[in-house]
Amino acid sequence: MKTRRSPFKQLEHYKPDDKDLFFGREEETDSFLRMVFKTSLIVVCGESGVGKSSLIHCGLAKRFKPSDWAHLHVRRGKNFNESLLAELRKALPAVVEKQEFVVAGLSEDDLEEEPFSDVMDEEMKAWLAEEYQKTKENGNASNPKNSTSPTLPAVPAEPEVAQLVSEIYSRLKRTVYLLFDQFEEIFTDGTVDEQVTFAKTIAHLLRLKEPCIVVLVLRDEFVGRLIAMKKHLPGLLDFVVRLEPFTPNKTTDVLKEMFAKIVEINKHAPHGYTFDFEPDVPQFIVNEVSEDKLYVDLTYLQIYLEKLFRLAEKRDPNHIAFTGDLMKVAPKMAEGHEEFFDTKILHLVKKLDEERLVNNQLEAKIIAGSAGAGKEEFDSEEERL
Repeated sequence: MKTRRSPFKQLEHYKPDDKDLFFGREEETDSFLRMVFKTSLIVVCGESGVGKSSLIHCGLAKRFKPSDWAHLHVRRGKNFNESLLAELRKALPAVVEKQEFVVAGLSEDDLEEEPFSDVMDEEMKAWLAEEYQKTKENGNASNPKNSTSPTLPAVPAEPEVAQLVSEIYSRLKRTVYLLFDQFEEIFTDGTVDEQVTFAKTIAHLLRLKEPCIVVLVLRDEFVGRLIAMKKHLPGLLDFVVRLEPFTPNKTTDVLKEMFAKIVEINKHAPHGYTFDFEPDVPQFIVNEVSEDKLYVDLTYLQIYLEKLFRLAEKRDPNHIAFTGDLMKVAPKMAEGHEEFFDTKILHLVKKLDEERLVNNQLEAKIIAGSAGAGKEEFDSEEERL
């Protein structure tokens, strides 16, 4: 039997293509959008698994749908500074290609990949116009460069990063958004040099005449570590969006909205199945997942939803139905987790075996008298493992 594509994310975050199924963070998204009229530097934080990555990858895309923002998502990799430069270098050719197609009178549909969207939703236009007027009445200009953020100290320039951001803006005439996801990795895996260089680079970008919004996304427990960067970024913690965990009641409401949307999307079985659910099932699911706690773990929720989906698929692969009867035979939360994490553990063991192989190869280099760089590479790999 062919496995159907599940709408549930398990351990993955929501992406722009999932925006129709992303619910529950409207308040935080509105708060973020209000901040962009006042500052160029925003921190998004929350507990692990609360949906921070989903907010910046999907929630913002849902409200900017499709918007006039030029956004780049940056993950650390080996170094945030190197990754930022690499992402900008990769983005510029796509922007140039897009512009050349438009100048040539061709449709943007002819592009293999759409780097940035440029048609703002009418409802979004109205909302932004209203927020802009409120900002003017409060005495703040719409350009973050004219905001009340503290004056930045002078720092050395970072020419290529700045030139790339300026070039992207000059070609698209849209604010450039740099979204740094899982930013806590600069503290857990990075060096002081990486942190200082990053802070200086961002300080320089915030001085550009071209508008550039920088968003740092990280876990709650690392927010205090940002204080060290305030020497170069004085306004770093002035604008913070914090994501609170979902309560059981809010989770129930979100599930009802999500399930209703899945019913609508699959009405004509574009993915090979139709979907339905009984009205009481969202509450049954939340009762099982919350286990009488004040908040719902959204990661566990997604894992459980995936288990229900596969169980319903076995019953009828052409019509996925979340029913009370299905809930009666569904595994308890602990049982569902045990099976899921057994699979994940096997995957991690395989990954560790591969890393040990790399480790052994590096060690062999050192024994064979490799250059000092090899020793540093080994020490770094050993510490990480």
